[in-house]
Amino acid sequence: GGGATIKTTLPYIRNDIPIVVVFRALGIIPDKDILEHICYDRNDTAMFEMLKPCLEDSFPIQEQEVALDFIGRRGTATGLSREKRLKYAEEILQKEMLPHISMSEGQQGKKAYFFGYMIHRLLLAALDRRDLDDRDHFGKKRLDLAGPLLAGLFRMLF
Repeated sequence: GGGATIKTTLPYIRNDIPIVVVFRALGIIPDKDILEHICYDRNDTAMFEMLKPCLEDSFPIQEQEVALDFIGRRGTATGLSREKRLKYAEEILQKEMLPHISMSEGQQGKKAYFFGYMIHRLLLAALDRRDLDDRDHFGKKRLDLAGPLLAGLFRMLF
C-alpha cells in the first residue's frame, strides 16, 4: 500500500510495534543500518520506497532506550518505573521475540538479521517477486494416523 507502515506483533505487548522501533530496540540505530538489514540490493528502489513510510513514522525514536521504553509502555504490566519498563521490553525481545535465536554475548546481531530477512521476504511477496508462502497448506502437513501410532506403541510395549 502507498504510505503504509509495516508493524509487528510482539508477545505480551498490547499494540503492534513499528518495525523500525523494534530494530532500534535491538540496537540497530541508523536508518542506513536498518535498511541494510532488510534490503540487500542498494539499487532496489521499489523496496526502499516501501520502507520509507516506516522510517518516517518512527523518526521521533532515534535511541535504543527510547525504543525500549516505547515497547515497554505498551506492555501488559502497567504502572512500572521507566527502568522496569526498559528491562521488561528487553526481556520480551530476548525471550519472546524469535525465541529460537539466542541473544547471548556476540549473538545480538543475529536476531536483527533474521528479523530483517523476514521483512525482506514479506516485501518480496508484496512486490510480487515471489509467491506467498502458505505454511497452513494441507499438502505441507504431516499426519499421524491411529494405525501407525498404535503399531508403534505395541512394538515398544510388547
